[in-house]
Amino acid sequence: MVEPARSTARAPAEPLLRGRALPVLLAVAAILFVDNVDVSALNVALPSMAYELGGELGSMQSVMTAYFVSSASFFLLAGFLGDRLGIRDTLTLGVALIVVSSLCGALAASLLAVVVWRFVQGIGYALTFSMMMLLMKRLLPPGQQNVGMGIFMGVATLSSMSGPVIGSVMTQHFGWRSLFFVNVLLCAPCVWVLLRNLRGGPEHPPLESPRSDRPGVQLAANVVFAVGVLGGMTVLMQLGAGPSGGALPPGLGPWLLGLAALCAVTFVALNRRLPRPILSLAIFDNRRFLAVVAVRVLLQAVSYSCLFWLPIFLQLGLGLGVVDAGLILTVFTATAAAGSFAAGVLAERLGQDRVALFGHGLVLLGVAALLLGRPEDSLYGLLGGLALLGAGFSAVFTVVNAALLAAIERGPEGMLVGSYYTVSYIAGSLGIAATSFVAAQAVEADASGYLAATTALAGCWLVGTAASLLISRVFPLTSPSLAARNTSCP
Repeated sequence: MVEPARSTARAPAEPLLRGRALPVLLAVAAILFVDNVDVSALNVALPSMAYELGGELGSMQSVMTAYFVSSASFFLLAGFLGDRLGIRDTLTLGVALIVVSSLCGALAASLLAVVVWRFVQGIGYALTFSMMMLLMKRLLPPGQQNVGMGIFMGVATLSSMSGPVIGSVMTQHFGWRSLFFVNVLLCAPCVWVLLRNLRGGPEHPPLESPRSDRPGVQLAANVVFAVGVLGGMTVLMQLGAGPSGGALPPGLGPWLLGLAALCAVTFVALNRRLPRPILSLAIFDNRRFLAVVAVRVLLQAVSYSCLFWLPIFLQLGLGLGVVDAGLILTVFTATAAAGSFAAGVLAERLGQDRVALFGHGLVLLGVAALLLGRPEDSLYGLLGGLALLGAGFSAVFTVVNAALLAAIERGPEGMLVGSYYTVSYIAGSLGIAATSFVAAQAVEADASGYLAATTALAGCWLVGTAASLLISRVFPLTSPSLAARNTSCP
């Protein structure tokens, strides 16, 4: 008797939401607020932290580097866990890591302890941020995802903008440890909300048995990947931080790069042995996803380069004080927040590709304003350029993130989101490292050197933005929005 063939179709997905959507969305907003405030607020608190813990201010940069590096290293693992454990369990694990690491960081008695717990906090951020994207896709219908992503990016921008103010006020009145305690107070209730209102476990039962998934090989591959990215990102972040960020011990940089290369080869070998690869080559069949990633990578490098260099140029090139430079940069963050909200609404009316085209145009105009505005003579061109850059970057990032949700309709969603953010963070680090290299070639001891460096970097920004624009036009990010399609229906 012939045995019937086994079906490879997945069972229907169970609904993720089992309670009310509003508490879940409020919890996501609180977690997003904490994640973004934490970075900029702690940056303000570094001098107080250095004074209390006895470390040099330059070495305190490792507190920020540990968080950034660990986040980038564990995004792929976050996506892998999301596919295997489900959105709720992975998101809850990430929030729990943030709560525990924040509590331990608040009680830390040394710089090393703070760095270690910031590293753990970065892992929690990688888990939560990846799953928040997928959660929005589940909770919001297709016709509202552009607006939802605009709100999502707007909250992120506003929280980042308010971070320095919150950090300075709380550090002055309650000490730098209060910034960690606030994380505990805001995030701990979110764990209960998520467990109560979301269904646990993966939405789709796996096709293979757990034993056939070879969990030992999966764990080894994820650890190897994280270690490789960790080594490479550490070198890139130190290059971007420059002398003030603390240098690696002599001769350690090449060893870390060699470790990253070895881990890459090992990961490929382990990944090929898995029946369901962590990073599948089928990802290259999804052209829309590749276009979204390419646009994000190029513009991420440009935006990180801008945000890294412009504060340096304002203070060292134009001789502005810290407060004056901060006030000027609020023009960028204010227009970025407004651009995020506006892009979400416009994408529903005009389509994502048109908004992306408009956003790229604003970035190009902003860079041109920086080049032609002669900031050494007048700040008007600089202010206009910053306003255009903020609105342009936020518009493109909003529609690109929304396009990501549409591009992962097929394939393991967690793996695709994890890959997207891993590559994005690496691109940002490369942008910072390249900025340091270009600036070092142009900067001299006087202001004209900083002007020359800004001109050279602006040329790089124009090239990167133009390449991103070209890709978005040749390979459209998405089809027209649902609203646009509805208007064309008979």
